[in-house]
Amino acid sequence: MKSNFRTLVLLVLPLLLPVIAAAQTHRASLRGTVYDPSGATISGATLGLTNVATGETRETKSGMEGEYTFTSLPAGQYELAISMSAGFKEQYHKFELFVDEVRRRDITLQLRLEEQVTIDWTSEVPLKMDSPSLDRNWLN
Repeated sequence: MKSNFRTLVLLVLPLLLPVIAAAQTHRASLRGTVYDPSGATISGATLGLTNVATGETRETKSGMEGEYTFTSLPAGQYELAISMSAGFKEQYHKFELFVDEVRRRDITLQLRLEEQVTIDWTSEVPLKMDSPSLDRNWLN
């Protein structure tokens, strides 16, 4: 009886090893939240993740609560680009992901300072200096 059990185990074990090996992951994942400088979450930010070695790029957008996720990533060097069309600077972050790593990377976008415009205002409205009343003629 022991001999039959041993034989059965020796026959079945080699068949189960590939299944056991496939169940283990050799991938990493990246997740986080996108914030503005005040700490409020930003939805709709575009995130592009590029594997530096292969050039493969994945893209996603931050969700309603500013969250984003990239899964099933091979280990390696990555560059993350984050952009938002309305008023924020584009940012880049480089880092390395390792086998079976779950990395959290929260990002705070910085405000983009728009070009400053100076307006030279010269008034053509005559000032009436001899009376405290207003001259209504300049409104016409």
